Amino acid sequence: MYRIRMLKSGNNETLSLNGISDQTYTIVALYMIIVGFLGVVLNAAAAFVLMTKIKSSSAQTHILFSLMVSDALCTAISTPFTIHANLTNSWNMGQNACAFYGFVTFSAGLSSIYHLLLLSTERFIAVVYPFRSERLLRPCNLNVSIALSWVLAIIVASMPFFGWSSYKIEGIGTSCAVDIFPNTINSISYSIFILLIGYVAPMCAIVFCNARFLKEVHRLTKNTGSSRTNAIGRRANAALIEEDKRLRKQMCFLVCTLILSFNMAWLPYAVITLFGLARGSPFDNLLICSIPSYFAKSYSVYDPVIYFILDKKFRSSLFRCLRKENRGQDRSNEVGDFQEMLDVPFVTVGEA
Repeated sequence: MYRIRMLKSGNNETLSLNGISDQTYTIVALYMIIVGFLGVVLNAAAAFVLMTKIKSSSAQTHILFSLMVSDALCTAISTPFTIHANLTNSWNMGQNACAFYGFVTFSAGLSSIYHLLLLSTERFIAVVYPFRSERLLRPCNLNVSIALSWVLAIIVASMPFFGWSSYKIEGIGTSCAVDIFPNTINSISYSIFILLIGYVAPMCAIVFCNARFLKEVHRLTKNTGSSRTNAIGRRANAALIEEDKRLRKQMCFLVCTLILSFNMAWLPYAVITLFGLARGSPFDNLLICSIPSYFAKSYSVYDPVIYFILDKKFRSSLFRCLRKENRGQDRSNEVGDFQEMLDVPFVTVGEA
């Protein structure tokens, strides 16, 4: 069992043997309380709204619904462990709880990454290969892809249970993760494996798919505006061009925010993993190891904010869903600006 003896400094501030003060643990605990509350509430609210229209909605809605469920479950299960550990200044729940916590957070993180990859791939196929999209993006293929993202994440995260690396207490001693400071070939090989399959490969695929997607949307909006010049009046055509520009700006904002949030959460952890491979031993300042981990834990809050909370129609749709008198009505057409923004380019492709 992992325990930390406490010492008294000259100014009566309680310090652990690793130099971490009580105030630091308290701040981390408060941070995780906020992240846990927002992660559960926002993802649950988003999943609830999506569930009301998932039967008659686009592929993105199914993927987003699965993503929000994954983030909500991970936050609800793992956050109490972290809060308790920081309030007691140590991980005193045993190795089995440590392994369970590490497995849940790691598998959910991988699942989120693979869901974002699915979203990017779906947009890429629908816009770049519109004539193949109906066959490739059939509901059965989509459901299989979503299930595979969960299965792959669980398989990768469960490998330490079978002897390939291990889950250990990390950083300031209040959370658990895969050992990223290996000193054996076994641990080194797994660290390289998860770095490639959990960050480098998905990141490259996400950037590639979204870059091609934005390029194709740009081409389609230009062609749409020029091809209708003779069909409608100048004033109406100018309005269409302005709408196309607005759509393009929104798409650029969404894609850039998606990639930025992805890297804010996972790039620091990937860098620490690389340093761990190079050093083979922990840093002297254990906060350096913990800060990237807690950045990654906050990722569950980013997704609902990016996709829904920035959408005014989502908030109004949520309020309608919560009103008892409207729960029996069909709300399949209540799609927010961001969802419409994702669907409009696909309609444009069909008209081009």
